[in-house]
Amino acid sequence: MMDLQRRIEKQQNQYYDLFLSEKDGDSKPRPENVHIIVFNPDTDDQEVHTIEFPKGSGLNVILAFESQKECINFAEMLQQDNLLPDPVPSEAPLLALEEFCEQMGVPVKVVPDGTDLRPPTDNVDNFGTDEKSEEDNMEEEEEEHQDGIESWQ
Repeated sequence: MMDLQRRIEKQQNQYYDLFLSEKDGDSKPRPENVHIIVFNPDTDDQEVHTIEFPKGSGLNVILAFESQKECINFAEMLQQDNLLPDPVPSEAPLLALEEFCEQMGVPVKVVPDGTDLRPPTDNVDNFGTDEKSEEDNMEEEEEEHQDGIESWQ
């Protein structure tokens, strides 16, 4: 029964193949630059879009699209949901992004060209799952995202 449940979950989760496929760089060269989604760019409230994988784990991952077009399409789908502030695709050097995110403990997943991801249907307001208050998390998150985004641009 558990095996059947796992197969159903795999079919329902479009991110399964992306995250459990070969490691980035194993089958083709890694891109020099990638495209990520930023909210409130160039403001004190600037943030980067992340997804939680696996769902319910509290582990957040930044999606770094190889294709600018696919990043734009993903951002447009997020905007259609009207649940998030205006998403803005932004180009970033992959190596600098990964180095910064590694310091924060947030992995970066390169989304290969042709993947055609759709945004998850669930949205969360808070990044992380630690014991701090919601207000503390938001303040730290804003500072970290702002500082980090400025450092790799």
